[in-house]
Amino acid sequence: MCGIMQSGICRFTELSPGQFGLTKQLVLRIALPHVSLLVVAVGYAIMGSWVLTAIKYSDGTAEAVEKMTAAKRRFTDGLWRISRNHRNNSFMDRVDLSYDPFQNFTDDLYDIYRKYPKSLAIANNKENRFIGGDPMTNVTQNLFFAATTLTSIGYGANAPDSVMGRMFCVGYILFGIPLYLITLADLAKFCTEGMNRLYTEFLKYKYQVHKRYKRWKSGRKRRDSINIGEVFIAGGDDEVAEFLWTHLETTQFVEVPFILIYVTLISYITFASYLISLLEGWTFYDGFYFVIISVLTIGFGDLVPRNQKYVLVTLLIILVGLVLTTTCIDVVGAYYIDRLHFFGRRLETQDPLAWLKAVQQKRIEAMKREAMRKLFETVTALHHMQFANLSALRAITKDDKEDSDDNLQLPDPPDPPRNMIAYNATAESVTLSWDPPIYVDEGRRYWYTLTFKTRTPQRRNHMTVVDFINTTSFEVVGLKSFTLYEFLLTTTTRYGRSKHVRCQEYTEPCTVPQSLRIEAVSSETATISWRAPRKNNGPEAYVIQFTQEPAPQFRYWRKYRVGKSKRFTITELSPDTRYMICVSAEHNFGLAAMSKSMRFRTRTWWCEDDDQQQLFPPSLACIAAKMLPGGGIGGHQVGGGGPHPQVGGKRKEIYRYEASHTLYATSWSQRPDKKFRLAVGSFLEEYSNKVSIVQLDEELGEFANRGTFEHPYPATKVIWIPDSKGVYPDLLATSGDYLRIWKVGGDNGAQLECLLNNNRNSDFCAPLTSFDWNEVEPGLVGTSSIDTTCTIWQIETGQVVGQTGRSRASGHVKTQLIAHDKEVYDIAFTKAGGGRDLFASVGADGSVRMFDLRHLEHSTIIYEEPSRTPLLRLAWNKQDFNYLATFAQDSPEVIILDIRVPCTPVARLNNHRACVNGIAWAPHSSCHICSAGDDQQALIWDIQSMPRPIEDPILAYQAGGEVNQVHWATAQPDWISICFGRILEILRV
Repeated sequence: MCGIMQSGICRFTELSPGQFGLTKQLVLRIALPHVSLLVVAVGYAIMGSWVLTAIKYSDGTAEAVEKMTAAKRRFTDGLWRISRNHRNNSFMDRVDLSYDPFQNFTDDLYDIYRKYPKSLAIANNKENRFIGGDPMTNVTQNLFFAATTLTSIGYGANAPDSVMGRMFCVGYILFGIPLYLITLADLAKFCTEGMNRLYTEFLKYKYQVHKRYKRWKSGRKRRDSINIGEVFIAGGDDEVAEFLWTHLETTQFVEVPFILIYVTLISYITFASYLISLLEGWTFYDGFYFVIISVLTIGFGDLVPRNQKYVLVTLLIILVGLVLTTTCIDVVGAYYIDRLHFFGRRLETQDPLAWLKAVQQKRIEAMKREAMRKLFETVTALHHMQFANLSALRAITKDDKEDSDDNLQLPDPPDPPRNMIAYNATAESVTLSWDPPIYVDEGRRYWYTLTFKTRTPQRRNHMTVVDFINTTSFEVVGLKSFTLYEFLLTTTTRYGRSKHVRCQEYTEPCTVPQSLRIEAVSSETATISWRAPRKNNGPEAYVIQFTQEPAPQFRYWRKYRVGKSKRFTITELSPDTRYMICVSAEHNFGLAAMSKSMRFRTRTWWCEDDDQQQLFPPSLACIAAKMLPGGGIGGHQVGGGGPHPQVGGKRKEIYRYEASHTLYATSWSQRPDKKFRLAVGSFLEEYSNKVSIVQLDEELGEFANRGTFEHPYPATKVIWIPDSKGVYPDLLATSGDYLRIWKVGGDNGAQLECLLNNNRNSDFCAPLTSFDWNEVEPGLVGTSSIDTTCTIWQIETGQVVGQTGRSRASGHVKTQLIAHDKEVYDIAFTKAGGGRDLFASVGADGSVRMFDLRHLEHSTIIYEEPSRTPLLRLAWNKQDFNYLATFAQDSPEVIILDIRVPCTPVARLNNHRACVNGIAWAPHSSCHICSAGDDQQALIWDIQSMPRPIEDPILAYQAGGEVNQVHWATAQPDWISICFGRILEILRV
């Protein structure tokens, strides 16, 4: 893998082992299997030679030496007696007398040769060499025999003759031959890589010499180093493969020529032949013949090394030749077999480099589309906006827009409806409700198609289709009672239908009260009503059953018998308490099934009223019991953020800005001269998105759009530069596919100052899920990404104090680290420890981790979700830096953590009825935090009673839709902004 260098040039020769991640332990772990395999193979051969020596000794093979020595002694003694006793006889007489000893000697030799035809003693006797009688001195010859047998050469010399020896050889080679085949192949693989590396280094050196020669010839000034524009790759490991892929445009393939490998093999065979001929006293022809027959594992056995002194040297020469031969087959044979196998199939792609470049380009395009689809899915998962058809989303680039003018295509099928739910189920009807699709090319010229069927074990269920529905709700009637139905809804245009969304719902039994509903609720009473069952079983009376939540066992529920009345008011309830209620019909034979249960909550008697849209509420008298002295939150005076906009002399509590598209990212400006200025980003399922800068007109009491600029893809987060004194340029940062710094001003509201991308070696980018701008050191920006990393950027903002002009903003990577095991969803700096070096992050692995820029070799795990549910956002307390808040995916509770007590939440805020989407700490109070979620509520909590449980918020606001974002203004601490749908609202606390 290529390391990141200051010059931006990556060379293998300039990389240290540490940049490759190679340590002594890692090298040992990599080399240990190969070394172990070689040691086992050598030990196996040595073990076999000793066993063969012992077998030959115990089987009486040594008798061949003894019998040959005895035969020679008898023959010599006979001749000596004849010469001594018949000294006076003539020569011919003595010759005749010598016939019998010679005949006996030849008979003894014949018997010995017939009994021990392959004995080493006989072979040495033929060559007039002396051999001792103890076969234990022949271990080297047996080692030569064992090694040549295991490599399947098999000369046949010195083979065992006994039954025991032959059976041992059979079992020995059954395990030994596979072992040696693997060992030789492993050694040949190293030899192949070594040849490739040597050839690569030769080409690189040749290229450098050629470049130097060209520079010298052109008269240019010589330099200390030469930037290599092409890198030659010959290896096959993962690091080299990744380097090749990322540098494919400046890379060329290297194939070691066949003739070079063949010449190398022949050269070694020639050298080995000459050396063996010297050791054995053979001619060069015999030596060359012997080496060729050996390295090709033929082993005729007509020529066998007999010089016991150099037998191990001969064995080593043969084994090296076998490795080189296997290398030649591995490199050349595999290459040409591949070409032969695919002959005629790649006529148009003969150049593998060109083919790979084309594949790379297609892969980059696919990765871009996948990355942007992942970005949309991530943002949707973070804030539960439930945008549909994400799997079919395509990244629309600017090039695609230019091509679209030339290629006329029909629009794609529309997006499906969103947030389909079923409610008000009775015995014969179910009401469905949904939200319209986000974007339809046909404008309003579309309709809905509803299909429903029963979900029963039958093989074929009858399906009913209702077409041309023009509303966002529909009541399905004529259903069977107490039956599970499945409802499928699609958006239909003249070009086709969208993918369907589905939901399921049971109809009620026909014998239970129908359409149970809560008509009125006070602090002590609740009025409910219902309709009679569809089927009566005689005279009926009704029984109301209810209890507080959490509900105990059913026998402990409270009951009221109300007779035949279908409306009843329950009294003596507790204020601000959750209840569960249901109604049953009572017949002569007992109670029928219960109706569907309903939940409700009684009001707080001392402050709540009927206006659910009232802000927090504005009457501060109703929250006086929970406010600290001083008339504000946490001892701060309410309204301390400066003058409030007024219209007609009356102060307003809510200001609204409505856009033409869905809003998601938002941020308050901190500059003192730009009060009530916010930046809001769109969330559209297409390439072109927008970021608008809006500011409240204090005289008119309305928001004015100060400029809108285009933004590629939806912005996952928008943050103004933390400049409360106005000493820096007016900058705005956004995250999406990249981190972008914008300079506010101009006709479009802002112009791009710089685009920060830390992956310069590839066109692929991992989308950024979030980022944070350091408030103490505005030159630091941290980003989080779906590729499990966090990146800290050093931003050059160009201070304007004492300067006449403003320099352009720029940035570079200060550090990058793998923060989590999975996607990182949020990052936030804390002001603890000076406010410059500490930050925390959360991710899909369900953990909160804290990092220090001064010691990045380790991190501190603050909290881990027990179920490993992804944590989506985190926020640090602005006043007490020991506390931070986070929440999990699809969770209705906010978790408060104390870094002094890790792994254990100090509080859980769980009054939301749906999943939480955003959290924001009060900038002027250490014990107040605001949360918002899909239940269309924004809640403010007072956590000063920690670690005692915090049951209820002190303030609540009911929004007009699912709240996606919430921000507490730093410069105006008595104002909070929320986003839902296309609406941005700022609320006075």
